[in-house]
Amino acid sequence: MDGRGYSKYIKSMGVELEGGINASGYRDCETHYRTDLIDEKFQMGTDGTATVSGVEKSGLEWRYWDFNLNDFDDLFGFVEYCFDKGFKTSTDCGFHMHLRFKDMEKFVTMFSYPSFQKKFVSRYVKEFGKDKRFLDRLDATYSIAEWSPQILEMQLNQMGSARRTAINLGAYSKHRTLEIRLFPGPISKEEALNDIKWVIKNVDEIIDEIDNGEQSIFKLNLKKLGEFVNMDDGEKDEEPISIQVNFDSYKKDFETSTTIVSKKTPLIKDMSQFMYKQIEDYMCEIIKKNTGEDPRTW
Repeated sequence: MDGRGYSKYIKSMGVELEGGINASGYRDCETHYRTDLIDEKFQMGTDGTATVSGVEKSGLEWRYWDFNLNDFDDLFGFVEYCFDKGFKTSTDCGFHMHLRFKDMEKFVTMFSYPSFQKKFVSRYVKEFGKDKRFLDRLDATYSIAEWSPQILEMQLNQMGSARRTAINLGAYSKHRTLEIRLFPGPISKEEALNDIKWVIKNVDEIIDEIDNGEQSIFKLNLKKLGEFVNMDDGEKDEEPISIQVNFDSYKKDFETSTTIVSKKTPLIKDMSQFMYKQIEDYMCEIIKKNTGEDPRTW
């Protein structure tokens, strides 16, 4: 990552701010981003679960999308402006980010790799494990760190509430994005900006680390949608697509789901042989190093 918002792979990016703000701040944001509201780059919606205290307008869900290829200064500016005007986020709902790539088929497949998801979560714990707010997101209702062929198939076909995982592939069929749901609602603009920078940097680095020849846990058969690069120019989403997933040959590797959680329960539960015990030990050592506590003794 070069500067504060450059990515080698992410071509456009969006965020969801969920929470509340006082009436004057609401009006200022609405006026300042009037052009973006008309262009649907900025959407001011509501979410009844995103309640916060101490503000005049609560239960808000604001979405902002930066279509500038690779360079996300507009996104950073939006987050800064909203926090400067008094936006207060909901910790329960979290801080969600949406990513688009030119070659979406390639990166939907890559994000489905167990190795990608494990690398992402382990990096997250290493960076933020000292902060209980971040650690608790690993088993929170809206962002549980869980994956299995069944969950990924449900996500890609928009079935049930399977989207509520740390990395949500279900956003692909609905929005043509990949969604990161792991972060708690930021308590300051500095934290929010750092979270965005961290995602950009670590997604780039993990993509570089993964061998392009590594197989996904399933093979995707995606309906062709034309040139994905057009999606970065503000093109509206098409109708959700159906994705066929074939993971029969991998059943022996993924017989149960895997959940990485916080202090409330053992670090990894229902873990299949394929995921290996050393993953649990590795994660425990990271938490022990950062917090001084060994999860295996909880």
